[in-house]
Amino acid sequence: MKRILIIMVLVLALVIPIFSCTQTPISIPAPIPATSPDTTPTPTPSPLPEETPAPTPAPLPETTPVPTPAPAPTTTITESTVTFGIISDLHANAARLQEFVDDMNAWVPEFVIDCGDYATTPTPEEYVKLEAVFTQVMMPRYYVIGNHDEATLFLDNTEASELYYSFDIADFHFIVLDDSHNFVEASQVSWLTEDLRASQKPTIVFAHRPLAPFYNTWKYEGQAINNSDEIIALFDDDGDVVATFTGHNHVSDKLSDGWIEVVNGTAHFNLREYLKVSFSLLGETISIEIEGNIPKYSYTGLWISDNIANSLVSETDDETKIQQAIDMLNKEASTAHPAATGNLLVRVAAYNVPDRIKAEADLVSDGVKDEEEMQAAIDMLGEGGGTVLLEGGDFYASDRVFIRKSNVKITMTHGGSIRYSRNNYFLDIRGTKDARLTNIEISNLKIYLNPSDSSSELLLLESADNSRILNNTIINRGDEGIDVAGGRNILIQGNILINTVPGTSGAAINIQNNNEDIIVSGNIIDGSAKAGIQLECIVGTAKRISIVNNIIKNTGLLGSHASLGAIALSATGGNIEGVLIEGNIIYNAGVAGITPYVKNEATITGVSIVGNHITGGGTAPSASAAIRVDGYDWWVQGNYIDGFGKYGISGGKYVIGNFIKNTGSLGLVGMAEGGLITDNVVIERDNGG
Repeated sequence: MKRILIIMVLVLALVIPIFSCTQTPISIPAPIPATSPDTTPTPTPSPLPEETPAPTPAPLPETTPVPTPAPAPTTTITESTVTFGIISDLHANAARLQEFVDDMNAWVPEFVIDCGDYATTPTPEEYVKLEAVFTQVMMPRYYVIGNHDEATLFLDNTEASELYYSFDIADFHFIVLDDSHNFVEASQVSWLTEDLRASQKPTIVFAHRPLAPFYNTWKYEGQAINNSDEIIALFDDDGDVVATFTGHNHVSDKLSDGWIEVVNGTAHFNLREYLKVSFSLLGETISIEIEGNIPKYSYTGLWISDNIANSLVSETDDETKIQQAIDMLNKEASTAHPAATGNLLVRVAAYNVPDRIKAEADLVSDGVKDEEEMQAAIDMLGEGGGTVLLEGGDFYASDRVFIRKSNVKITMTHGGSIRYSRNNYFLDIRGTKDARLTNIEISNLKIYLNPSDSSSELLLLESADNSRILNNTIINRGDEGIDVAGGRNILIQGNILINTVPGTSGAAINIQNNNEDIIVSGNIIDGSAKAGIQLECIVGTAKRISIVNNIIKNTGLLGSHASLGAIALSATGGNIEGVLIEGNIIYNAGVAGITPYVKNEATITGVSIVGNHITGGGTAPSASAAIRVDGYDWWVQGNYIDGFGKYGISGGKYVIGNFIKNTGSLGLVGMAEGGLITDNVVIERDNGG
């Protein structure tokens, strides 16, 4: 039976210390079976012998003994309660952990748990430093692995013995999952299925990345793991999972300490700061109490489902915020987008275009929250897809636009622009592992972001095939401008990405994880604190990537990390196989022109660096080389290097016919043995190459 869920969020100001919460047993008189260990039943006399009639005027049949009725007992039912403290995303912050430990030792819950990203780099030293603090707690402690943790280091340097497991406390069942690679792997899903089946208790699940798809009223960017639907279906089928707790999104940096999504009766909590949690069971009723140092704007990003809204209003001391949330929910319901019409072309006019264009358009924006008209246009396309044409003028958007169907093209007429102000994605284009998108085109958009906003990826394309990102202009992207994940046969061409505040930005173009047959060609990138173009593989394998004929300026200027090249190949858990880097013009790369970054026994193989032109740069404190190879079997041929502040080419093995001059130190350094180093020209700093 699905248990009734009552959620009580106790909101405390930042300046008010967190106080202890004492659960009081509830006494309710109720009949219980005679076999209960809490009562002593009245004995029933043995049946009379067959030959002795019962001493009554009408004797009972011989086979029916006469029972002596027992009085209904009165007893006390004590509420079953479990308390625990939870913290997440420490990122090696021992001081923050000490605050949590001190508070838990004062409160004394049944256990404490860290919800992942315990370390950050990670290194053994980080784990040792944290364990010196965490071991001070006076109750059992549990661990969840996060995406910043490394499995071997995690198990070797903490008291964690498994990456996923379960345990029981009182009348509750607890499950810890490993979703650090953005999915729950098949063997773990099988284990989870059996574990859920074996327990009939109310179940609470811990993981690092969010398990539920948090696309809610505010469309906050709380992205879920790749096989979220599969995991949520398991919880729904089981019926005993009452809550999940996850971290990863650092939501307090943007909205609040914690936010809630309710999916099929299960409450999903995502947190940044630590919380005190109390679960109580009385019959078929579950109650949850949560205490935390929630900021004054705690409900700004909180989504509230219809079925718990009224109880929340009556049980929290911040009724105004909750009512605002309910009003917003009702407004969303009353302004739903039009039903799909199957149009192959939907035209959206900007608010400031001539009236004749407005008259011919399907939708007209008003210059406020224009993402609503854009989303409506996408929704109006039939199942076969079609084109959304943004016509002229200026569009003003402050929230995401979603594409969840194939065969969709979004383009803009000449002279139009989109002014975006929000700290998450603008175009959120995602398929799933089992329902990939295909034939997506985003072209000719001109997007401006306010320099004061720190947006994450402005354009995200995930799990899509045979798609194109063409001729777009992105100004002041904040973090990544274009992010492609898990794509196949993708062309990124002719885009211009400019950042006037390069100290706040990530990679202009980021190609991450399990991508195959990707071409990044003819793009212009100017200004980035990190990489210009980054090929990043944390999980899986990236194959056959071409980075050709791009112009990349002013990258890695404020960085100190080894991966901050104008073109960076980063393998930190997954492998990279087959990369062509050819004909790129790189100017003023602060750390490196072209560089690898490898850890966790990952590999980068089959790389050719041919005919690139690298001038200036090498001025950052951690500057390495115009082309850094680190001894890998990469082919480096015919490149022109002029005026790099440190080395020309370092750690090369197959280095042929390159021209190097005016470097701050050696033109060629650390050449690997057993390769081919020949026909290179080094002027002023010749080391015999």
